[in-house]
Amino acid sequence: MSGFRLSQGIIVVLVAGLLNACEQPQAQVKVVQISSVKATGELVAATSFKASPPSVSQLWQYNIKELAPESSLLKAGEVVVGFDSQTIAEQLETKTVELQSARQELANRLQQDEQRFEELKLELAERKMEFERDQRKADITDHSRSANDRRKARIDFTIASNQYDLAKSRLEFHQQQRKAQAEMLQSKISRLSSEVEQFSDEINRMRVTAPFAGMVIYVADYQGEKSSVGDTVQFGQPIAEISQLDTLYVKAEIDEIDVKRLQLGQKVQIQLDALPERSFSGTLTSLGVAVRDKSVENLSRVVDAQVKFDALDTGLLRPGMSARLSIQPLAASSKPATLPAKTGDAAP
Repeated sequence: MSGFRLSQGIIVVLVAGLLNACEQPQAQVKVVQISSVKATGELVAATSFKASPPSVSQLWQYNIKELAPESSLLKAGEVVVGFDSQTIAEQLETKTVELQSARQELANRLQQDEQRFEELKLELAERKMEFERDQRKADITDHSRSANDRRKARIDFTIASNQYDLAKSRLEFHQQQRKAQAEMLQSKISRLSSEVEQFSDEINRMRVTAPFAGMVIYVADYQGEKSSVGDTVQFGQPIAEISQLDTLYVKAEIDEIDVKRLQLGQKVQIQLDALPERSFSGTLTSLGVAVRDKSVENLSRVVDAQVKFDALDTGLLRPGMSARLSIQPLAASSKPATLPAKTGDAAP
């Protein structure tokens, strides 16, 4: 009987222990969700062309005569911007007249020189004939002639010889002078031809054409103003930019503290302010190695990055659109990006 009671006591103790254990609070597992990296950026074209006034001799200010509408799509070879070329056209007209005059002068000179050449050849032939005739007379040893006749024959031969030499010198000098004058006129014609070609080329370059198909985006000056027809601009000032739409990508700025969470190939969700109803996907394709200030006013440290669209819709996407990015977090086994020991200076 006492053994039975002992067994009951042990059972009661075990049951109480189990009930006490069940009453202990369970351990709570805290799940930490890694947030995505947020960034901003804008759409830019990898292939673009800036149209600006061409380099023209003695011209520093340019008046816009024609300008393709902003956001218009141009084909390769179509005019982006055209500048007034009246001044160059006047110079071209002047040089063209001078060139025609120089060519006519050369033609007249060649004709005159040829005529003079024939005259000098005829004169030389006559002097040669006189020289040979007087030479024969001077060589005659006829003692029946008087001393005066023989002396006169020698004098005539001397004169004929001198005249013959003079005729040869005249012809030789004429040939030299003829060549020099022709070369001088040819040089003048070459110079004028070069100037005419230069002015013609400058007139053609005053109409800046698109090197490839793309969209026209006006470029603002340092005051934030965009140019229009009738405005006067300075040499080298960009007027418009042609962006090739099939090369659009997102140029983003990543906060320095988020770079360690990124690596190339990460998927990116792209939201455009201009198309809030649409969402696009992309891939992180480039991550800068230099850290810089976000801007002159904003000294937040950022790193430049590039995001490529997975599916580029050129019918909707436009250069300059603002973008908000959400970059998916790294997996636990992924290797994050690292920054160099020394970072770059601020960029405006």
